[in-house]
Amino acid sequence: MNSRKNFLKFLILFICVIIPHLIFAQNPFIMLDKAENLVKKGKFEKAIIQINNAQNSQYCTCGDCARQVNTRIYLLRYSINFKLEQFDFARKYLDSISYSNLKIDSLKVLSYQAEYGKKYLSEKLDSSLISAKLFFDESEYCTFVKIPILGGNHSLKFKINQSIFSEYPGEESDEVKLERWRKKFMESPIYSMLKNKD
Repeated sequence: MNSRKNFLKFLILFICVIIPHLIFAQNPFIMLDKAENLVKKGKFEKAIIQINNAQNSQYCTCGDCARQVNTRIYLLRYSINFKLEQFDFARKYLDSISYSNLKIDSLKVLSYQAEYGKKYLSEKLDSSLISAKLFFDESEYCTFVKIPILGGNHSLKFKINQSIFSEYPGEESDEVKLERWRKKFMESPIYSMLKNKD
């Protein structure tokens, strides 16, 4: 009888202590919180280990959870690469996020400004917008606009919100699409941010 009580105590202890530890140890959100704190402290190698663990965890069972985890992973990888002044790699992680918004585009602008200089971008932006081109990236399965800079040897690259094209179904001309995009872009906070020299 005594051994049965001891077994039950052990079983209860196991369920209460070990099982939650195993569950939380696999939780990518907890790993990413740790990684975020490590990035803030400049401990990038340790942060990358946490990020890789989160990426390899099998925790998420639905698309929304996986999207949230992947978005946080890419934002953390952007942050590390930005701090290491590896701006092209930083932007590639932002491009890997399945959507774009003001926050993501603002982070992209910060990396362009750090790499090319605020003054240069501010002065060259309007003349470069005329030469902007649309392109579809099959690996990311989305449309980007490229704004050439430095004589066309480099470009600013932004994801395009497809809703500006879906307003006019059947429209084929890239030039008409680009003109509509330019107008919206020049009214956007991203344009204002790029034009700011300070």
